[in-house]
Amino acid sequence: MKKALSVFLLLSILLLAFPFPAGAADEIIEIGSYEELKNNLKTTGNYKLTADIVIDENRSTSIVSGSFTGSFDGDGHSIIFAEGKKSTLSSGQGLFFEALGTNAKISNVLLGTPENSLTVVLGDTTGGMNPGVLAGSTTGATPTISGVDCYVVVSGTRKTATNFGCFLGNAANSVEIENSTVNGSVSLDGTAGVQNMGAFIGIVRTGGTVRLRNCVNNADITVNGTAVGGASSVGGMVGAIVQNGGSTPKSTMQITNCVNNGALTCSKICGGMIGYVNNGANLSERPYRLTGCQNFGKISAGTRGGGMIGSANKVSNSVNLTGCVNAGEIVATANSAALAGMIGRNYKTADCTLTMCYNFGTIDENGKTGVLTGTDGLVVNNDASAAYTVTSMLEEGTVFTMKNVAAVRILEPMGIRFTAMVDEGAYKAAQDAFGQNIRLGLLIAPEQYVTDAGAFTAEALNAMKAEKNITTDTYLDCVCNDSNRTEDGNTIFTGAVTSRYEKQYSLDYQAISYIAIRVGEEWKIVAYATEATGAVSMAYIAKQAWNNRVEEGFTEAQISALEKYFTPSASEAE
Repeated sequence: MKKALSVFLLLSILLLAFPFPAGAADEIIEIGSYEELKNNLKTTGNYKLTADIVIDENRSTSIVSGSFTGSFDGDGHSIIFAEGKKSTLSSGQGLFFEALGTNAKISNVLLGTPENSLTVVLGDTTGGMNPGVLAGSTTGATPTISGVDCYVVVSGTRKTATNFGCFLGNAANSVEIENSTVNGSVSLDGTAGVQNMGAFIGIVRTGGTVRLRNCVNNADITVNGTAVGGASSVGGMVGAIVQNGGSTPKSTMQITNCVNNGALTCSKICGGMIGYVNNGANLSERPYRLTGCQNFGKISAGTRGGGMIGSANKVSNSVNLTGCVNAGEIVATANSAALAGMIGRNYKTADCTLTMCYNFGTIDENGKTGVLTGTDGLVVNNDASAAYTVTSMLEEGTVFTMKNVAAVRILEPMGIRFTAMVDEGAYKAAQDAFGQNIRLGLLIAPEQYVTDAGAFTAEALNAMKAEKNITTDTYLDCVCNDSNRTEDGNTIFTGAVTSRYEKQYSLDYQAISYIAIRVGEEWKIVAYATEATGAVSMAYIAKQAWNNRVEEGFTEAQISALEKYFTPSASEAE
């Protein structure tokens, strides 16, 4: 026993005397120049940039060949080309990584800058092609990409099939991308039948989950000259999702709080988030979910164009869109195109559900013949077996109502306050759909204004004020605090209008509550309470409170404040 213990102690001492070699799993390898980048960056290891990098040569191969499974932290630094230098991408190549493997992590780096976009040429080859600026493809689950901003000018002429994305040409495994942007332009002239271009991912071919969160595309993407009969597609996030046949569980796509600002132009299929979805038959139930996404870019499509998805074709999975908004123009570039605010064409989709989705953009037939536009601007259904459900927000008064009570302020500034309530569950669902892009509000206006306007809406009141050249703030679009309290399953919220003019104290006011969503920099009201409050004046409410001043235990200061509402001042009396 003593001998065994002595041997163990000796081995321990020897291990302490000889430290582990460099390159241990937790070591961070710093990179501060292009030479270090191309010579030291390998398929494994943890790397961190310590300076901006300038690539001073033309490149035609990936900086890292093979599958990268380490971590790469840009630490806020950029990688650009020296003036006149560029990258020519061939089949399966990425400028930086040939592929991203299992658990690879890429973060906090600028690929190009606003002043120095990366120049990338898509070279023509005899075979298929899945190029990407960051990486060509994935080879393992689940790489994560976070805080990466890509600035590119991409061009090319292709005679063979191409799937191109600035982050990934081909997502062949689960991958997560978040808090990232694509900027610049992508332009391709191709004669092949398939040219799938996505700002982030060219094509998804995986049995895993692809997630994009809080991503923005600012790049204009153009694909011209696709061969007749081809299914080429362009998407602000993903060009195409294609899983044909078989019974193996296939991909699921989750795109959350993403925005497309880029103009998307193609001779075939264009979608603000996804160009084309085709999953074939006999696939397990793995839904595609788009939540809280917005499109502002112009969509110009030859066959099918949608603010969210260009075409959902023979998809046996469910396609669920929640809280999505199109504010971009959707234009036909050829006869017989199918255009809609959400899904350009819904063909044989098992279960397509749109919940609280809105189209504020225009759909322009552009002088073309046979153009189909979507029901309520949302979906074109070209096949009897393609079922879809559209659910709007809080349309029934049972979930969105006004309390027919009001109160006045007894401290300066003087004013009137109204209370509304919304079903807690329904409002929570709306918050889940729109996140920070939702708010509660009240319109408070003199009864006569509502009568003159003909409707108690912001649009009608604004039109009436403009017509009569009314400049005073005698009605208020009031943003409310929705976290006051809950009561009987309702969220209770209030809004108030204050008055600088004593003559307004005797006006009869009404109030109606609303829900608005943020579309870009503008708030759009999408639901009003079914009925407004009854008309009541500040003076009347104050008088009732003053009559009950003893029972309510008001102080002399509060009583004096109430009197101001119904007792004219000396100047007014004169």
